[in-house]
Amino acid sequence: MSGGGAGGGGASVAPVYTDPVNGMTFTDNANQSGADALNAEIASRQVAEKAASDAVDAKAAAQKIQDESDFQTRFSTAKTQARANTEQYFKQQGYDPTKYDNEINNAITTAAGGVQDLAPNPSAAFSPSLGASILADINAGVQSRAGNTIKSLFAPTYANDRITNDWLAPAEDTVLTSQFDPLGAQLTNSFKRGTLNQTGYDAAHSKMELDRTAARSILSGLGTNILNSDRGGVNSYISGAKNDAANVNALTFDSFDPTVYAKGADSMVGNYHDNFAGDLTNAVGATSFSDLSSLLNAGGAVQGATDPTATNPNGGAAGEAGVSDAYIAQQALAHQKRGLGSTGSF
Repeated sequence: MSGGGAGGGGASVAPVYTDPVNGMTFTDNANQSGADALNAEIASRQVAEKAASDAVDAKAAAQKIQDESDFQTRFSTAKTQARANTEQYFKQQGYDPTKYDNEINNAITTAAGGVQDLAPNPSAAFSPSLGASILADINAGVQSRAGNTIKSLFAPTYANDRITNDWLAPAEDTVLTSQFDPLGAQLTNSFKRGTLNQTGYDAAHSKMELDRTAARSILSGLGTNILNSDRGGVNSYISGAKNDAANVNALTFDSFDPTVYAKGADSMVGNYHDNFAGDLTNAVGATSFSDLSSLLNAGGAVQGATDPTATNPNGGAAGEAGVSDAYIAQQALAHQKRGLGSTGSF
Protein backbone atom coordinates (compact mmCIF):
# COMPACT_ATOMS: atom_id res chain seq x y z
CA MET A 1 0.00 0.00 0.00
CA SER A 2 1.34 3.46 -0.90
CA GLY A 3 0.49 7.08 -0.05
CA GLY A 4 1.35 10.40 -1.94
CA GLY A 5 1.82 14.03 -0.95
CA ALA A 6 -0.60 16.89 -1.42
CA GLY A 7 -0.97 18.43 -4.93
CA GLY A 8 -0.29 22.00 -5.95
CA GLY A 9 2.82 24.00 -6.07
CA GLY A 10 4.28 22.79 -2.73
CA ALA A 11 6.97 20.19 -2.15
CA SER A 12 6.01 16.58 -2.92
CA VAL A 13 5.42 14.01 -0.04
CA ALA A 14 7.23 10.65 -0.20
CA PRO A 15 4.82 7.66 -0.62
CA VAL A 16 4.26 5.26 2.37
CA TYR A 17 3.70 1.53 1.85
CA THR A 18 1.78 -0.37 4.63
CA ASP A 19 1.41 -4.18 5.24
CA PRO A 20 -2.36 -4.66 5.72
CA VAL A 21 -1.78 -7.64 7.99
CA ASN A 22 0.66 -6.36 10.59
CA GLY A 23 0.58 -2.60 9.80
CA MET A 24 4.28 -2.26 9.06
CA THR A 25 5.09 0.73 6.80
CA PHE A 26 7.83 1.29 4.26
CA THR A 27 9.07 4.33 2.23
CA ASP A 28 11.48 4.79 -0.58
CA ASN A 29 15.11 5.22 0.31
CA ALA A 30 18.35 5.33 -1.52
CA ASN A 31 18.85 1.55 -1.32
CA GLN A 32 15.33 0.25 -1.99
CA SER A 33 11.94 1.44 -2.97
CA GLY A 34 9.19 1.28 -0.35
CA ALA A 35 7.16 -1.06 -2.55
CA ASP A 36 10.00 -3.56 -2.80
CA ALA A 37 10.58 -3.38 0.92
CA LEU A 38 6.87 -4.06 1.55
CA ASN A 39 6.83 -7.03 -0.80
CA ALA A 40 9.94 -8.47 0.79
CA GLU A 41 8.38 -8.11 4.24
CA ILE A 42 5.14 -9.76 3.13
CA ALA A 43 7.03 -12.69 1.58
CA SER A 44 9.06 -13.12 4.74
CA ARG A 45 5.97 -12.91 6.90
CA GLN A 46 4.16 -15.55 4.82
CA VAL A 47 7.12 -17.92 5.09
CA ALA A 48 7.10 -17.50 8.86
CA GLU A 49 3.35 -17.98 9.00
CA LYS A 50 3.57 -21.17 6.93
CA ALA A 51 6.34 -22.50 9.11
CA ALA A 52 4.26 -21.82 12.19
CA SER A 53 1.19 -23.43 10.60
CA ASP A 54 3.20 -26.46 9.55
CA ALA A 55 4.54 -26.76 13.05
CA VAL A 56 1.01 -26.68 14.45
CA ASP A 57 -0.17 -29.26 11.92
CA ALA A 58 2.80 -31.47 12.66
CA LYS A 59 2.13 -31.26 16.38
CA ALA A 60 -1.55 -32.05 15.84
CA ALA A 61 -0.69 -34.99 13.61
CA ALA A 62 1.78 -36.29 16.14
CA GLN A 63 -0.82 -35.89 18.88
CA LYS A 64 -3.40 -37.73 16.80
CA ILE A 65 -1.00 -40.59 16.26
CA GLN A 66 -0.26 -40.66 19.95
CA ASP A 67 -3.96 -40.54 20.86
CA GLU A 68 -4.71 -43.40 18.46
CA SER A 69 -1.85 -45.42 19.86
CA ASP A 70 -3.00 -44.79 23.42
CA PHE A 71 -6.56 -45.72 22.45
CA GLN A 72 -5.48 -48.94 20.77
CA THR A 73 -3.52 -49.85 23.88
CA ARG A 74 -6.54 -49.20 26.07
CA PHE A 75 -8.82 -51.01 23.63
CA SER A 76 -6.56 -54.05 23.43
CA THR A 77 -6.22 -54.14 27.19
CA ALA A 78 -10.00 -53.95 27.60
CA LYS A 79 -10.58 -56.85 25.18
CA THR A 80 -7.88 -58.94 26.81
CA GLN A 81 -9.33 -58.31 30.23
CA ALA A 82 -12.86 -59.10 28.99
CA ARG A 83 -11.69 -62.43 27.61
CA ALA A 84 -9.82 -63.25 30.80
CA ASN A 85 -12.89 -62.45 32.91
CA THR A 86 -15.11 -64.52 30.61
CA GLU A 87 -12.82 -67.53 30.65
CA GLN A 88 -12.54 -67.30 34.43
CA TYR A 89 -16.34 -67.30 34.73
CA PHE A 90 -16.60 -70.38 32.51
CA LYS A 91 -14.07 -72.22 34.66
CA GLN A 92 -15.91 -71.27 37.83
CA GLN A 93 -19.08 -72.80 36.37
CA GLY A 94 -17.27 -76.01 35.45
CA TYR A 95 -16.95 -75.35 31.71
CA ASP A 96 -13.80 -75.59 29.61
CA PRO A 97 -13.63 -72.19 27.87
CA THR A 98 -11.44 -73.56 25.06
CA LYS A 99 -14.44 -75.55 23.83
CA TYR A 100 -16.38 -72.35 23.35
CA ASP A 101 -13.76 -70.13 21.67
CA ASN A 102 -16.07 -69.27 18.79
CA GLU A 103 -18.89 -68.17 21.06
CA ILE A 104 -16.55 -66.12 23.25
CA ASN A 105 -14.82 -64.51 20.26
CA ASN A 106 -18.13 -63.59 18.65
CA ALA A 107 -19.44 -62.02 21.83
CA ILE A 108 -16.28 -59.98 22.43
CA THR A 109 -16.20 -58.86 18.81
CA THR A 110 -19.82 -57.75 19.02
CA ALA A 111 -19.17 -55.81 22.24
CA ALA A 112 -16.02 -54.25 20.78
CA GLY A 113 -18.06 -52.99 17.85
CA GLY A 114 -19.84 -50.64 20.20
CA VAL A 115 -16.64 -48.86 21.25
CA GLN A 116 -16.33 -45.33 19.81
CA ASP A 117 -12.99 -44.38 18.25
CA LEU A 118 -10.63 -42.81 20.81
CA ALA A 119 -13.07 -43.60 23.62
CA PRO A 120 -11.38 -42.81 26.92
CA ASN A 121 -12.69 -45.98 28.61
CA PRO A 122 -13.19 -48.85 26.12
CA SER A 123 -13.60 -51.36 28.93
CA ALA A 124 -17.05 -49.89 29.63
CA ALA A 125 -18.30 -51.62 26.49
CA PHE A 126 -17.58 -55.05 27.99
CA SER A 127 -20.19 -55.92 30.61
CA PRO A 128 -18.96 -57.55 33.82
CA SER A 129 -21.64 -60.20 33.20
CA LEU A 130 -20.42 -60.96 29.66
CA GLY A 131 -19.34 -64.47 30.63
CA ALA A 132 -22.70 -65.23 32.22
CA SER A 133 -24.49 -63.87 29.15
CA ILE A 134 -22.42 -65.98 26.75
CA LEU A 135 -22.93 -69.14 28.82
CA ALA A 136 -26.64 -68.45 29.08
CA ASP A 137 -26.88 -68.18 25.29
CA ILE A 138 -24.95 -71.45 24.88
CA ASN A 139 -27.23 -73.28 27.30
CA ALA A 140 -30.34 -71.73 25.75
CA GLY A 141 -29.19 -73.16 22.44
CA VAL A 142 -28.80 -76.72 23.72
CA GLN A 143 -32.08 -76.45 25.62
CA SER A 144 -33.81 -75.39 22.43
CA ARG A 145 -32.35 -78.37 20.58
CA ALA A 146 -33.38 -80.77 23.34
CA GLY A 147 -36.85 -79.26 23.54
CA ASN A 148 -37.37 -79.46 19.79
CA THR A 149 -36.39 -83.12 19.85
CA ILE A 150 -38.94 -83.85 22.57
CA LYS A 151 -41.61 -81.94 20.64
CA SER A 152 -40.85 -84.00 17.54
CA LEU A 153 -41.46 -87.18 19.56
CA PHE A 154 -44.69 -86.04 21.22
CA ALA A 155 -47.33 -84.25 19.18
CA PRO A 156 -49.84 -82.18 21.19
CA THR A 157 -52.41 -84.95 20.63
CA TYR A 158 -50.05 -87.80 21.54
CA ALA A 159 -52.06 -89.01 24.57
CA ASN A 160 -55.40 -88.91 22.74
CA ASP A 161 -53.91 -90.56 19.67
CA ARG A 162 -52.47 -93.44 21.70
CA ILE A 163 -55.21 -93.84 24.32
CA THR A 164 -58.37 -94.04 22.23
CA ASN A 165 -62.04 -94.66 22.88
CA ASP A 166 -61.61 -97.95 21.03
CA TRP A 167 -60.48 -99.36 24.37
CA LEU A 168 -63.99 -98.96 25.79
CA ALA A 169 -66.09 -101.59 24.01
CA PRO A 170 -63.90 -104.67 24.70
CA ALA A 171 -63.56 -103.75 28.38
CA GLU A 172 -67.28 -103.05 28.67
CA ASP A 173 -68.02 -106.41 27.05
CA THR A 174 -65.83 -108.14 29.62
CA VAL A 175 -67.77 -106.64 32.51
CA LEU A 176 -71.16 -107.18 30.87
CA THR A 177 -70.33 -110.78 30.06
CA SER A 178 -69.29 -111.48 33.64
CA GLN A 179 -72.59 -110.16 34.98
CA PHE A 180 -75.18 -110.93 32.32
CA ASP A 181 -74.11 -114.31 30.94
CA PRO A 182 -74.87 -116.06 34.27
CA LEU A 183 -78.25 -114.29 34.42
CA GLY A 184 -79.06 -115.43 30.89
CA ALA A 185 -78.22 -119.01 31.83
CA GLN A 186 -80.42 -118.79 34.92
CA LEU A 187 -83.33 -117.47 32.88
CA THR A 188 -82.89 -120.39 30.48
CA ASN A 189 -82.95 -122.81 33.40
CA SER A 190 -86.09 -121.16 34.77
CA PHE A 191 -87.74 -121.62 31.39
CA LYS A 192 -86.72 -125.27 31.24
CA ARG A 193 -88.05 -125.91 34.74
CA GLY A 194 -91.36 -124.29 33.83
CA THR A 195 -90.92 -121.42 36.26
CA LEU A 196 -91.22 -119.18 33.22
CA ASN A 197 -93.26 -119.96 30.18
CA GLN A 198 -92.31 -118.56 26.79
CA THR A 199 -94.13 -115.30 27.42
CA GLY A 200 -92.52 -114.83 30.82
CA TYR A 201 -89.08 -115.81 29.53
CA ASP A 202 -89.31 -113.32 26.69
CA ALA A 203 -90.32 -110.55 29.08
CA ALA A 204 -87.55 -111.38 31.53
CA HIS A 205 -85.00 -111.57 28.72
CA SER A 206 -86.18 -108.21 27.37
CA LYS A 207 -85.76 -106.70 30.85
CA MET A 208 -82.25 -108.14 31.01
CA GLU A 209 -81.32 -106.55 27.69
CA LEU A 210 -82.63 -103.19 28.88
CA ASP A 211 -80.50 -103.57 32.00
CA ARG A 212 -77.52 -104.45 29.81
CA THR A 213 -78.01 -101.31 27.71
CA ALA A 214 -78.22 -99.15 30.82
CA ALA A 215 -75.16 -100.88 32.24
CA ARG A 216 -73.14 -100.19 29.08
CA SER A 217 -73.99 -96.51 29.35
CA ILE A 218 -72.75 -96.46 32.94
CA LEU A 219 -69.63 -98.40 31.98
CA SER A 220 -68.97 -95.97 29.15
CA GLY A 221 -68.96 -93.07 31.60
CA LEU A 222 -66.68 -94.92 34.04
CA GLY A 223 -64.39 -95.99 31.21
CA THR A 224 -64.17 -92.48 29.80
CA ASN A 225 -63.10 -91.20 33.21
CA ILE A 226 -60.37 -93.85 33.33
CA LEU A 227 -59.22 -92.99 29.81
CA ASN A 228 -59.01 -89.33 30.71
CA SER A 229 -57.04 -90.17 33.81
CA ASP A 230 -54.66 -92.33 31.78
CA ARG A 231 -54.25 -89.56 29.21
CA GLY A 232 -53.51 -87.15 32.03
CA GLY A 233 -50.81 -89.50 33.27
CA VAL A 234 -49.18 -89.62 29.84
CA ASN A 235 -49.43 -85.84 29.45
CA SER A 236 -47.78 -85.37 32.84
CA TYR A 237 -44.98 -87.68 31.76
CA ILE A 238 -44.49 -85.66 28.57
CA SER A 239 -44.49 -82.43 30.59
CA GLY A 240 -41.73 -83.93 32.72
CA ALA A 241 -39.74 -84.75 29.59
CA LYS A 242 -40.14 -81.17 28.35
CA ASN A 243 -39.08 -79.85 31.75
CA ASP A 244 -35.96 -82.04 31.69
CA ALA A 245 -35.15 -80.70 28.23
CA ALA A 246 -35.59 -77.15 29.50
CA ASN A 247 -33.09 -77.79 32.30
CA VAL A 248 -30.39 -79.48 30.22
CA ASN A 249 -27.13 -77.55 29.76
CA ALA A 250 -24.00 -77.81 27.67
CA LEU A 251 -22.41 -80.09 30.27
CA THR A 252 -25.30 -82.57 30.36
CA PHE A 253 -26.53 -82.33 26.78
CA ASP A 254 -24.44 -85.25 25.52
CA SER A 255 -26.07 -87.55 28.08
CA PHE A 256 -29.59 -86.34 27.32
CA ASP A 257 -31.27 -89.22 25.46
CA PRO A 258 -34.74 -88.38 24.08
CA THR A 259 -35.37 -92.02 23.12
CA VAL A 260 -35.60 -92.84 26.82
CA TYR A 261 -38.70 -90.66 27.04
CA ALA A 262 -40.18 -92.13 23.86
CA LYS A 263 -39.78 -95.66 25.23
CA GLY A 264 -41.11 -94.59 28.63
CA ALA A 265 -44.27 -93.09 27.16
CA ASP A 266 -44.82 -96.12 24.96
CA SER A 267 -44.45 -98.44 27.95
CA MET A 268 -46.85 -96.31 29.99
CA VAL A 269 -49.49 -96.48 27.25
CA GLY A 270 -49.02 -100.25 27.00
CA ASN A 271 -49.52 -100.69 30.75
CA TYR A 272 -52.62 -98.53 30.71
CA HIS A 273 -54.02 -100.62 27.85
CA ASP A 274 -53.27 -103.94 29.53
CA ASN A 275 -54.83 -102.80 32.81
CA PHE A 276 -57.82 -100.96 31.36
CA ALA A 277 -60.35 -103.81 31.64
CA GLY A 278 -59.24 -104.49 35.21
CA ASP A 279 -59.43 -100.81 36.08
CA LEU A 280 -62.97 -100.68 34.72
CA THR A 281 -63.93 -103.79 36.72
CA ASN A 282 -62.47 -102.20 39.85
CA ALA A 283 -64.45 -99.03 39.17
CA VAL A 284 -67.65 -101.09 39.01
CA GLY A 285 -66.81 -102.76 42.28
CA ALA A 286 -69.74 -104.62 43.87
CA THR A 287 -72.34 -102.89 41.71
CA SER A 288 -74.84 -105.29 40.12
CA PHE A 289 -76.49 -103.98 37.02
CA SER A 290 -79.27 -106.58 37.18
CA ASP A 291 -80.38 -109.56 39.30
CA LEU A 292 -82.38 -112.74 38.82
CA SER A 293 -85.16 -111.76 41.20
CA SER A 294 -86.03 -108.58 39.32
CA LEU A 295 -85.92 -110.45 36.00
CA LEU A 296 -88.18 -113.25 37.25
CA ASN A 297 -90.57 -110.67 38.67
CA ALA A 298 -90.66 -108.93 35.30
CA GLY A 299 -91.38 -112.24 33.56
CA GLY A 300 -93.94 -113.32 36.11
CA ALA A 301 -95.79 -110.02 35.89
CA VAL A 302 -96.25 -110.54 32.16
CA GLN A 303 -97.11 -114.25 32.10
CA GLY A 304 -99.48 -114.08 35.09
CA ALA A 305 -100.46 -116.99 37.37
CA THR A 306 -100.09 -119.98 35.04
CA ASP A 307 -98.51 -122.95 36.77
CA PRO A 308 -95.61 -122.25 39.16
CA THR A 309 -93.95 -118.95 38.33
CA ALA A 310 -91.59 -116.54 39.94
CA THR A 311 -94.57 -114.63 41.37
CA ASN A 312 -96.73 -117.68 42.04
CA PRO A 313 -94.45 -120.64 42.83
CA ASN A 314 -97.40 -122.84 43.89
CA GLY A 315 -99.57 -122.06 40.88
CA GLY A 316 -103.33 -121.33 41.12
CA ALA A 317 -106.09 -123.37 42.79
CA ALA A 318 -108.12 -125.92 40.78
CA GLY A 319 -110.76 -124.27 38.66
CA GLU A 320 -109.10 -120.80 38.80
CA ALA A 321 -108.80 -118.96 35.55
CA GLY A 322 -105.43 -119.26 33.94
CA VAL A 323 -104.47 -122.57 35.59
CA SER A 324 -103.82 -125.28 33.04
CA ASP A 325 -105.51 -128.67 33.09
CA ALA A 326 -102.13 -130.28 32.97
CA TYR A 327 -101.11 -128.54 36.18
CA ILE A 328 -104.40 -129.56 37.89
CA ALA A 329 -103.76 -133.16 36.95
CA GLN A 330 -100.26 -132.91 38.36
CA GLN A 331 -101.68 -131.52 41.62
CA ALA A 332 -104.11 -134.43 41.89
CA LEU A 333 -101.35 -136.93 41.34
CA ALA A 334 -99.24 -135.22 43.96
CA HIS A 335 -102.09 -135.43 46.48
CA GLN A 336 -102.59 -139.08 45.66
CA LYS A 337 -98.94 -139.81 46.25
CA ARG A 338 -99.03 -138.03 49.57
CA GLY A 339 -102.14 -140.05 50.54
CA LEU A 340 -100.35 -143.39 50.11
CA GLY A 341 -98.46 -142.86 53.28
CA SER A 342 -95.75 -145.42 53.92
CA THR A 343 -96.97 -147.73 51.18
CA GLY A 344 -95.27 -145.56 48.55
CA SER A 345 -96.39 -144.52 45.17
CA PHE A 346 -96.28 -146.20 41.84
